[in-house]
Amino acid sequence: MNRKRLLALAISILVSAGSLVFILQNVPLDEVIHSIQSADSGQLLLGLLFSTLSLFTRGVRWWILLSRRLPLREAAHIVNIMFLGNQLPLRM
Repeated sequence: MNRKRLLALAISILVSAGSLVFILQNVPLDEVIHSIQSADSGQLLLGLLFSTLSLFTRGVRWWILLSRRLPLREAAHIVNIMFLGNQLPLRM
């Protein structure tokens, strides 16, 4: 990596870390941990199933929109990577 790219990466990491500290400064972590521990595992598994199904059906939609020029598996992976990229803190 060249120097300019390393500097941009370092700045984005610092901005992301600072943003997370700012966002989480008033969050009571003990309440968050208690909420996670008291969550219904059946509902969590159901939510995981539906979100996985949702991402896969979005992959199918893009596969059809791209006239089936690439395998369905690759279309689904591309959609999943795009959604993951939008959730990362470095996206800021």
